[in-house]
Amino acid sequence: MAHGRITGVVVVLLVCVPVMLWGKVTTAPATRAAVATTRAGEKLFDPAALHVVHLKLSKAAWEQMQPTRKGPFSGLFAASRPVKADEPKQDNPFGYTYTYVHAAIDCDGVTWKDVGLRFKGNSSYMVGREIKKPFKVDLNRYDQTQSIDGLAGFNLHNNAMDPTLMREALSYGFFADAGVPAPRVSNALVYLSVPGEYERRLAGLYVVVEEVDKSFLRDRFGTAKGLLLKPENCFDLPYLGEDFERYRKIYRPKTEATPRTARRLIEFVKLIHDADDGTFAKRIGEYLDVDAFLRFVASNGLLANMDSFLTTGHNFYLYVHPDTLKIHFIPWDLNLSLGTFDWPGTLAEQANLSVLQPYIKANHLIERVLAVPAYERAYLAEVDRLTRTSFTPRAMGGRVEMMRSVIARAEKQANVPHKPLPARAGPELDPTVFIAKRYESVRGQLSGTREGFLPYWERGFFGVGKPPTTRPVMRFKVGATAPAGKQEKR
Repeated sequence: MAHGRITGVVVVLLVCVPVMLWGKVTTAPATRAAVATTRAGEKLFDPAALHVVHLKLSKAAWEQMQPTRKGPFSGLFAASRPVKADEPKQDNPFGYTYTYVHAAIDCDGVTWKDVGLRFKGNSSYMVGREIKKPFKVDLNRYDQTQSIDGLAGFNLHNNAMDPTLMREALSYGFFADAGVPAPRVSNALVYLSVPGEYERRLAGLYVVVEEVDKSFLRDRFGTAKGLLLKPENCFDLPYLGEDFERYRKIYRPKTEATPRTARRLIEFVKLIHDADDGTFAKRIGEYLDVDAFLRFVASNGLLANMDSFLTTGHNFYLYVHPDTLKIHFIPWDLNLSLGTFDWPGTLAEQANLSVLQPYIKANHLIERVLAVPAYERAYLAEVDRLTRTSFTPRAMGGRVEMMRSVIARAEKQANVPHKPLPARAGPELDPTVFIAKRYESVRGQLSGTREGFLPYWERGFFGVGKPPTTRPVMRFKVGATAPAGKQEKR
């Protein structure tokens, strides 16, 4: 296979922040200048902003909002359908049932008296400490006239399992800069009041994440129509036959499918798994926005974002455009990016993640797309572009500096002292340390001086099993044909 070259290195050191209190932080190299715009969410998602959000609930609403649970993974295999806007409950893939309740919300001094509020998340809910849980805010649920900065709602993510509290915001910002349609983010100090329970209790510094909904689709794709899906347990985008009803369980449609969009999804996954190589190469561009997909894969690979389409078959959206009928990929839930999802390998191993195979096999879509020489060249050119633009010391360092400034302001405003990372975490969890190592490895791989790590199920499916005694590694030189891999003892 022919390969391109990349440049750029990230060497900026960041300051770590309180583990228990702080959440996700957004990313941009500089404060956005104030300009006249009609784009919804421009103020809410100013990456340099620090909002103050106060959630207010009655004690009865707070008790009603507490989730019930059918079983740890019962929702993974439950039938799925589009959730109507007025439905009060939503089943979570990990077995939780979340309930919307009436709440009041203050945001930067403006009050909305009757909004919908519920918990959200899978592992991010389970590991959230005390009241630092992720929330979903729906301003239109009980009053269709309400909006915030032109939007009907937003998400409050708690940056679960990231002691540096920067990974999600860094990664969303990188995706956006890379040209991938990704949610916008900003920061907010979140407080909670429940009479008799909490009186303006600080939950922490959260990342405010844009909802992937019709407003998002209209903004990114020029239409609110089309089929939006949020797959779960969707390993290798399986072909499940010709009846769309069979796809609801794991592809989880968020909007109603039309006969055309449903048929398009089915034909797409059938092409992936059933077409011969010639037919696949000839026709995949009819179904998939290939250029956008290559950006999506390259961005995930550079970020070593393994709790994603690269590995676990979730934490992404699929969108079938109603006019072009092409499929697009949208990233989601990035708190375990930058090598911290350790099922596919250790943090150090993921810093050396293979450029050629930044995913766990089998992932037939990525494999078959990159097996087409023209697409492989375009993919490596995309990696080259990203490491010359968004994945550089200036770009990533600017993001980190802005985030450090926002966190410092939040610490001062909330009167919460700085706390370093736990000693057991070590400096390798510092995002900029990982980014610097990741860049060095990618550059070395493409120059033929480094071996790329091929990810594997380190502890088996759901952590069960043993790692292999050997693992394949891959090295190649720019412009040379890559070997299939060799075995190296662990």
